[in-house]
Parts: sequence; C-alpha cells; structure tokens
Amino acid sequence: MPRRRVPNKRLPRLLAEAEWSGRSLAQEVNARGHAQGLPLRYDRTSVAHWAAGSRPRSPVPALVAQALTARTGRLVTEAETGLLPAKRSAEQAVTDLVSDSDPVRRLASMSRADTDPRQRQSLRRLVYEPSLTCVPPQHAPGEAPASRDEGPRAVADGALVADGALTDMVTVFWQQMELYGGLHARTALATYLADDGVSALNGVRDEARQRRLLADVALGAHVLGMMSADSNLHGLGQRYYRTAAEIAAHAGAATLEATVLRAMSTQASRLGFHERALALSVRAMEVTRRCDSPMVRAFVLAQRAAAYAGTMQRRAALDDLTSAERALSDSSPASAPQLVSYPLAALRFQEGQALLALGETKAAIRALETSLDHRLPDQRRARVLTRARLAQVRLGAGNLDAGCHDCALFLDEVSHLSSPRAISAISTLQSALRPFHRYRPAHALLSRSRHVQAQATRGTAPPRSVFGAAPSRGR
Repeated sequence: MPRRRVPNKRLPRLLAEAEWSGRSLAQEVNARGHAQGLPLRYDRTSVAHWAAGSRPRSPVPALVAQALTARTGRLVTEAETGLLPAKRSAEQAVTDLVSDSDPVRRLASMSRADTDPRQRQSLRRLVYEPSLTCVPPQHAPGEAPASRDEGPRAVADGALVADGALTDMVTVFWQQMELYGGLHARTALATYLADDGVSALNGVRDEARQRRLLADVALGAHVLGMMSADSNLHGLGQRYYRTAAEIAAHAGAATLEATVLRAMSTQASRLGFHERALALSVRAMEVTRRCDSPMVRAFVLAQRAAAYAGTMQRRAALDDLTSAERALSDSSPASAPQLVSYPLAALRFQEGQALLALGETKAAIRALETSLDHRLPDQRRARVLTRARLAQVRLGAGNLDAGCHDCALFLDEVSHLSSPRAISAISTLQSALRPFHRYRPAHALLSRSRHVQAQATRGTAPPRSVFGAAPSRGR
C-alpha cells in the first residue's frame, strides 16, 4: 500500500499569519526563483499539495521560507514551513558542508562536491540567502583558520606549489571567464582548487608563506564565485564568495577581502536585495581602511553608490560617485593586482547603474556609453553585459534606433559566450522590444533573438546582424 502523507499543518498557519492565499505564496516563490535563474511555475494547487503533505524539492523550501520571512517581518526557517524531508537527504549533506565553520575546509568540501556529478546538482540548487553573513576571524588576521590534514601530499613548507603558481593559474581562469563566460571551465577551476589549491596549504610551517598561500586560495574561491554567479548559480556563488572573504580575512589580505565583499554587494543588488547590498558595501568600505589602494577604494565606493541609489539615498549615492572619481584619479594601474584593479570602464558602468536607480536616465546612458568605449577586446563578457544594459535603457527611453543598434550588436556577440547571465539578458531585451514590434528593425530583432536564444545552449553561430557592421561606439 502507498504510504499516506501526513498533512502539513505548519504551512496553513504561516499563510494565515502572512494573510496570504496559496496563489499569493506561489507567485512570490516563482518570482524569487526567477530572480535566481530558476524557471518555477507553481500555482495555488501546488501550495494545496504542500499543505496536504507533499514536499517540494530543494531549493523550494528555502524560497518559501524567504518569502514568508519578508511577508511576516520575522525569521521563518525552512523547518518551520514543514516542507523539509523527514529523512536526511543529499541536500542536507550539502547544507552541512557549506556550513562548515572552517572556511578552508569548507572550500575543499565544496569544490570536491562541485566536481562530483552525484553531489553537484544539490550544490547547484542552493538559493541565495540574504541573511547569510561572513564570520570574522576568531584569531589574528593572517593566522591559519585550522590545522590542515597532513596526509600523503603534505610536504614541508608547501614545496608542491611554487610561489605565484596558484595566482597565475587563477588569473588564467579569470581571463577565460572574461573572454568566454563563467560557465566555461568553471568546474575545471573547482577541480584545480580541490586538487592543488587547498592541498598547497598542507605542511606549511612558515607563517608568511602560509598567509600568501591563503590569499592565493581565497583569490581562487573569489573567481569561482564570479564564475558561478555568471552561470546564474547564485546560491553557490554566494557561498564561494563568503568563503573567499573569510579566507582573505584570515590571511590578512585586506585588498582582496574588500574586493570580495564588493562583489557580494553587487550580487545582492542584482538580485534586488538592496539593504543587504548596502550593508555589504559599507563593510567593504571599512575593510579598505586597512589597505593603501586608491583603486580599491574607488572599486568599493562606486558599488556603495549603487547600493545607496538602490535604497533611494540620493545625496549619499552622488557623494560616493564623486569620491570614487577622485580616488580613481589618485590611483595608478600598478596600485592593485590585476584581479582587483578597477578600470574606468567598470567605474562608468557602476555610475550608470546608480544613476538609473536615481532616475537620471540621460546621464546613465552617457556613463554606459563611456563604459563601452573603454572595454578592451578581451573583455567580451563585460562588453556584452554592458551592451545589453545600454540597449535596455535606450529602448525604455524611446531611443529606438540606437536601442535597436545595441540589441543587434549584443546578439552578434552573446552566442559566443558560455554565460547564462548574458543569455538571460535576451529575454530582458525581448520585453523591451515588444512594444515596438511593428517597427521593422525591432520586429527583425525579436525574430533573430528567438533564434539566438534557441541556439545558445547548442553552441552554433548566430546569424549576421540585420544592421551589418558594428558602428565605432563600443568597440
């Protein structure tokens, strides 16, 4: 006989407390899933099934808890929803490993699981948690977080890895991401960190060398977080970012720690968690006081400006943009390592984002145009994302011809990226184009965008632009 389901009495009580119908909860869960790249399509009957005792797969319980937390104004845990499975599952095992208090051990476990087909899917179902925080070091900065397992590969003073080898390899992965997208070679970096990165710390007795290696490993976790976020694996990306920030703090690498916190703030902004984005950018700014780098200060100030704008604090946002400009003018390209340097193109993009949030559309368009003008040829991913944002803003402002040009140029390049984030921008641009579907170029772009969207995951080349050669702007 089939096992009878036990009705979930907790969920109806929470719905009553939230003054929500099943339809309202389903719509909010779908919206939160969509923001993180999860195509959820629940309705009121789905919620009725949950109340009757069925349990949705991860990450739905986490999304339900987040939705009810936001609605009720108090913390609602996943367990409180009654949606967690009664028995320990693969999802719970993954939850345990990403919650390890030792950040280096956590990185080792996560990166190994990320390369294991049996565990990988549970990792990829992690959702973004706005309440997740970085844990400050429980010892002096630069001291190792915990003694490492000195197994067969342990060699005195980390002789298995030459100085600079980890950073050089991580830089290669970062360059590949900027040229080809975050999905390209993402699991290869996870494998490298699991096999060589964390193992390099085994048996290292020299404290200065240990700090350098910790910083190198933190840099690898940071790039893996970037690649995961670009792959729309926002929950996983957040965990890698958090781990990178904590390892950087242990290493006393303030420049890197501030850079990672800034990336976490950017991710929160993109997902609509503006208060969390502001808190992270404020913390990043506090960390910059420990590093003498005007470029990193500009890096963080520009994101804090965008976060202030997201919370509608206009004066603070404009002040930070001015300060970021001043800090950048005081810096030199050699004042920070390559992976934490901040070119003018990136500053202008963040300026554009802040100005858009403040309703300054014309000024935002100028900032985004300047950002495109300064993107280097090997920054394809950044160029494509900037182009998509500029096209969206121009179309929204009624600049139809310019917006269509940007859409065409975006479509020319996006299929050459393994970037789910960039592919997601196709749907955004389709929504911006639909009001103009009677305009012939817009109609042609809608048709072409559907073709590119269909072909993107299969790696075939897109058709030529309906506008022919690209104009000089945004080379």
